[in-house]
Amino acid sequence: MRGFLVLSLTLAGACTLLACGHDAESPAQTASLLPVALDRLPEAAQCSECHPVVVGKWLRHGMADALGEIEVGRTAAAPSKTWVEHAASGLRYRVEADPSGAWILAQELVTLVPGLPPPRREIPLRARIGAGVQDTAFAAVEQGRWFFSPLEFMRGAGWVHAPFQQIGNGSGLNFRITADCLGCHTDAALPHPFPAHDLQDLPLRGISCAACHGDASAHLRRMRGAESVRDGEDFGVLNPSDLPAARQLDLCARCHLEGDALLDLQPPPSAPWKPGEDLLARRAVLVARDPGPQPAFVSQVQRLTLSACFRGSPEMSCTTCHDPHLPPRLQPRERQISACMECHAELQHPSLDAAATTRDCIACHMPQVEPFDLPGARIADHWIRKQPVPIVGSNEFREHESPEGNWETFHYRDGDPSSLTPRGLEFLRAMALAEHDSTAPVAD
Repeated sequence: MRGFLVLSLTLAGACTLLACGHDAESPAQTASLLPVALDRLPEAAQCSECHPVVVGKWLRHGMADALGEIEVGRTAAAPSKTWVEHAASGLRYRVEADPSGAWILAQELVTLVPGLPPPRREIPLRARIGAGVQDTAFAAVEQGRWFFSPLEFMRGAGWVHAPFQQIGNGSGLNFRITADCLGCHTDAALPHPFPAHDLQDLPLRGISCAACHGDASAHLRRMRGAESVRDGEDFGVLNPSDLPAARQLDLCARCHLEGDALLDLQPPPSAPWKPGEDLLARRAVLVARDPGPQPAFVSQVQRLTLSACFRGSPEMSCTTCHDPHLPPRLQPRERQISACMECHAELQHPSLDAAATTRDCIACHMPQVEPFDLPGARIADHWIRKQPVPIVGSNEFREHESPEGNWETFHYRDGDPSSLTPRGLEFLRAMALAEHDSTAPVAD
């Protein structure tokens, strides 16, 4: 095991992975989700020369638009007319805008000097994080340094406190955004400055074709005739469908498997992970040993691997049910149901109807639930069960699925090899517990 570890907590992901479009929505909710302009994704523009239909689908995907400018029509967020109070910190917040841009205001709730207004602070909003399918986070930038806005915009609810504001007294305007925070929102090369949130004028663009297909420069040269293709040579680009099931899962797990803690096993300046490489050989993911009825917002891969369907289907991956290029909110429901019927065609189910959207395989066995780390959102629980456990009571924000640190190291299937020794695993768990300020015992 490498001696240098970098730990990332779930909270940053819960704050930022908010607009990938996991679930179907009404036309009214998606009216402002515009296709991404092709010139914002240069790699996709090159791919569209031969693959215009596939690229056209992708330009409507939330992942293609997961980091961008704050534009009219691209986000439903409108300036707030009232203050949003945060009693624990003694502050209130409001977002204002004019033709020159938008900014976040923070003001003390109590007047310190009689006759004078309460102190206030104002920081420009530089970027939108997320396409706004359910929720949109914002980056406030002061002297080139990036911070999460303490307010986010949730469809149907308006301006609400960001998840990190629900911990203790909240972080206010001091929750830093680093390149690691943005790694699931763009596939552009990210800087690693010091301090880590000194991102300055980082280019704003979402995820393009290279995130799953790798560097396509050789492919483009060969397809354009600038480089010949010799017998037995591939076309110079990765086709994920040619990969083993585990390596296909890696592509989605990079952002849809967060667990309670992530620990990088290879320190910088290691070469970045590339599609087709073993993700879990570079990253340890700690997940709850006893998963509960409520998932985390970005737990799709983890929850899927708990399913009997997955465990009994060695070749199953995310694309078994999902078109990877089309946003789930626009995918025909029949596609997912047909995937169920491939293994369950013999079932005589009274509610089974491919045309229904209220009583079908997905509605009953992958119900829409509220994640424990993002109150107000709704996602399909990817733990496919005959009888999902009902969620009792209201959902109060939790940062971790297992706050007491009852974790295990994630793997896709029982028997998957691990590059870590049992003692190495306990070392990682101890580091994560320390980072989480937990007093849970660690093995000697």
